[in-house]
Amino acid sequence: MDDNCCEIEKRLQNDPEAFGELYELNYKRIFNYILYSTGNVEATLDLTSETFLRALRGLPLFDYRKGSFTAWLYGIASRVIASYYRKLNITMKHTLSKREYLSVREEIWEHLSLEDIECTKKELERSDDFLMLSSLFKRLPAKYREVLFLRFFEDKSLEDIADTLRRPVGTVKAQCHRGLNLLRKWMQPFIEMERMEEKKEILTEKDASLEEAEEIGP
Repeated sequence: MDDNCCEIEKRLQNDPEAFGELYELNYKRIFNYILYSTGNVEATLDLTSETFLRALRGLPLFDYRKGSFTAWLYGIASRVIASYYRKLNITMKHTLSKREYLSVREEIWEHLSLEDIECTKKELERSDDFLMLSSLFKRLPAKYREVLFLRFFEDKSLEDIADTLRRPVGTVKAQCHRGLNLLRKWMQPFIEMERMEEKKEILTEKDASLEEAEEIGP
């Protein structure tokens, strides 16, 4: 896929269809990246639309010799996510025209069936682990979030991630390590709470067993 992307990237400035091909190759991974960063399906649809619109408008600035189109998209998506969180407590005002915005949003819907979206919603609602991880994942700096997403959610090797993001393998490895350390640090209070709850349950069961034994008597 990445080799195919490289060939298409070279045609971007002269071939109007090249952007559409790269859109097809990247929309799902960008959608999933935003979903894991927000935990909100409806917001993800909007933010994915905004990411590709920004990419389309900024196309004259893209240079395939400086980095891959996919890495460029992740950078745009990370900025869109950061902007989303800054505006959460404010009425969001889109600079895009309504026609443009709805047009791209409709394309996203075409690629993601209602059944897929409903299944995703149900999975999110059922998974406490995901909701906890998502709340921590979105706190990570974008450079760590991008690497960890590709490593663990797309199951890519460090070499593949380096190739996708056009970063040295050593840098990717260090960012993965630092990102995981941050997640472990932030998860520690939750882990301690779970251990305390488990201890309470064990003690409660022991007390119940003792009371039952006393009632039965010798």
